[in-house]
Amino acid sequence: MIAIDKKFLFIGLLFPFTVIAQESNQSWSVSENKNTPYNDKIASLSSSSFVSVRDETDSESVYPLIEFYCENNSPDIFLAINWRRFVSSFSKTEIGMAIDNNRAEWISVKVNKGNQITTLDFTHINKEIIHKILAGTLLKIEIEPYSEPSIFSEYNLEDFSSEFNNFIQLCKK
Repeated sequence: MIAIDKKFLFIGLLFPFTVIAQESNQSWSVSENKNTPYNDKIASLSSSSFVSVRDETDSESVYPLIEFYCENNSPDIFLAINWRRFVSSFSKTEIGMAIDNNRAEWISVKVNKGNQITTLDFTHINKEIIHKILAGTLLKIEIEPYSEPSIFSEYNLEDFSSEFNNFIQLCKK
């Protein structure tokens, strides 16, 4: 009887670590999107942060989603980060991007009307970012929500380059 209780205790202790490992092992995924009148995206490459941030009410943890996407009839690649929480009530803000623990480079980005999604639609800056990410292993992004301390999202870049090639093929269709 005691041996059975120890097995359940051991399994009970392993379960939370398994869940944590699953959340922190985020990978990149490519998806092909259907054109709709409200969405011109034809393909996207995305990943969830492997670290969580607190939402604006400090009631739950959320995992920001980074997405590179291409649109119908355009060779350009765009970048969006859905912070899944309030980040700014202004139409523009700045994010700091650091690759492999190098110093952060601050970039001006647009903020959507819902105040949760930042977008970067300057093609030449997106190309520079992608070039740097392709050579990196860790991407860390910082933002300072209005009147709050900074929050950080982090992304494992291990399989980014192979998935980026698949993404590019979908964008060329």
